[in-house]
Amino acid sequence: MEQRILQYRKFMEEELLRLSKKQDITEEEISRIKKEHLAQISFFQHERLVHLIVTVTFALLEMLAILLSAVSGELFPILLSGALLILLIPYVRHYYILENEVQKMYGQYDTLCSLSVGDAAFRQRKL
Repeated sequence: MEQRILQYRKFMEEELLRLSKKQDITEEEISRIKKEHLAQISFFQHERLVHLIVTVTFALLEMLAILLSAVSGELFPILLSGALLILLIPYVRHYYILENEVQKMYGQYDTLCSLSVGDAAFRQRKL
């Protein structure tokens, strides 16, 4: 999923750059791109929500395992805590990437909206 979201955002940046240089953009073309972009954003938002739930669950389990290891002093809760931490770190990293990329996509959508209303200032600035 990480590669897909990064590739899609890069594709959309290139598409926005192409549109910003094009002089004869039709409303239908922009509308089609906006519709597709919103669909992709919704897919990534769903993925982000699922990963948020999983990440929070693993974080709560990690806290419980740490608490249990502090209270019991046995070896199993310490091992469990270590195993959960090993799993938690990649989940946090993945969620971080999803969150940031979706936020960047919101900015891309705003740029598309400014194109659709014919914002001439947008065409003059660099992306």
